[in-house]
Amino acid sequence: MNKEDEESVEYKLLFEKSPDPIVLVGSDAKIKMANAAFLSLVGEKAEAVIGKSFLDYVAPEDRKQLSEYHEKRRLNPELAPSRYEFTLLTKQGEKKVIDRTVILLPDGKTTLSVLRDITAYKQLEAQLIQAQKMEAIGRLVGTIAHDFNNILQGIIGYCQLLLGKMNERDPRWKYIYQINQLSGRAANLIQRLLLFSRKHVVETTPINLNQIVNDMKEMIVRIIGEDIQCEFLLEKELWEVEADVSQIEQVLMNLITNAREAMPEGGKLIIETKNTRLDKKFASIRGIRPGDYVVLSVTDTGIGMDEQIKQHCFEPFFTTKKDGTGLGLSIVYGIVNQMKGCIRIYSESNKGTTIKIYLPKTKSNVFFQEEAEPSNITLGGGKTILVAEDDEAIREVLKDMLQELGYKALFAKNGEEAIKLAEAYSGSLHLLLTDVVMPDINGYELAKRLSTLHPNIKVVYMSGYPKIDYPETDAKIFIQKPFSINQLAVKLEEALKET
Repeated sequence: MNKEDEESVEYKLLFEKSPDPIVLVGSDAKIKMANAAFLSLVGEKAEAVIGKSFLDYVAPEDRKQLSEYHEKRRLNPELAPSRYEFTLLTKQGEKKVIDRTVILLPDGKTTLSVLRDITAYKQLEAQLIQAQKMEAIGRLVGTIAHDFNNILQGIIGYCQLLLGKMNERDPRWKYIYQINQLSGRAANLIQRLLLFSRKHVVETTPINLNQIVNDMKEMIVRIIGEDIQCEFLLEKELWEVEADVSQIEQVLMNLITNAREAMPEGGKLIIETKNTRLDKKFASIRGIRPGDYVVLSVTDTGIGMDEQIKQHCFEPFFTTKKDGTGLGLSIVYGIVNQMKGCIRIYSESNKGTTIKIYLPKTKSNVFFQEEAEPSNITLGGGKTILVAEDDEAIREVLKDMLQELGYKALFAKNGEEAIKLAEAYSGSLHLLLTDVVMPDINGYELAKRLSTLHPNIKVVYMSGYPKIDYPETDAKIFIQKPFSINQLAVKLEEALKET
């Protein structure tokens, strides 16, 4: 065997044994040679592939573009890219994203293509982009929610002050009452938005999803109506998860409501629970830890979703319904992520939808017990409170609320001003009521610095955001805006009673 023959054998061996799919395509776009990796990729045998048009393995949406590249490359290789991505169609109809590198051989007719399946990479990239987008939306929603809570604090505070000074027989009383009630509903809506933004802090306990589903069975059947068949497939020895019961009920109700509306002409609804173990590959793609999980699945035989709807369905206010709020799935997304789980949607147009929620198996059996609020509220008795709040409207309403509760108050618009007031004040400062988020000095830092000036001062933190724990602080007492005058009284009394 001469040197040329040896090189030919080596090249052929390299072609056949390459882990990357390699294919030779003639000027008529027909396949002349294909290695074992390519055959595996398309799911065909050699006799079926040789002589077949390469374009037959290209998805319809990319076929025209690749055909143009094929023609241009043979006219002038510089007119067509030597590397690009396209969607390949296997024998089984499965679509795969391919990175293709093309070389025109010296004969000017045949091309050698090296293909790489990057489907998993593209899926991971899409999920990362989606996660980043949802995180950005979450931050925006959290900021808006904080600002709305500050606005509602003024509205609710003044409403309650007016109601406390008016007789119910006054014809104006009902108007103030309705404003107060509507403001409360707005505050609840903000709490729902905070669930999406994952800024809402909840207390959880180990719970069994089967118990929640069983408790809700009668309600679920009533909600879906007589034209929808309902089936429950619940694993007998289901593990517990660490969750808030009301939030799980909300998740289930949102999913059931969506499923019902997806089946206007009736159909079938399946609610399923099961235990599963997620391996490292599955978990890493979905941004969660591998391990034991409980799966809650809701399947319907309704109208399904196309790819465009699936890309946006978790965004707040995105809806395909005329009278929808667009918060249902966004709230589910926020709750599930807050519980360190993940949510997956499997759906096609006119082929129904399955939504699977993965929640980690609980490792703790510690149950949370709600603290009982004092039933009798004691008035301030002239005690002095230093209030640090950067929002002028809230300072004004707090001035009236604290006066109504019998407290003396000093007001500062920021941390620096609060420190100057504390330094100049010769009497006893009994309590600091401070906003957490302020320019220059935040509420936690302010409390720390004031403790050196007034060692016995008590602290109540307030914010339009839910409570955020700082390890270096002792932020025991917190009240979230908007709060009522009664809720404020309870927190102030609780702080002043601390030893």
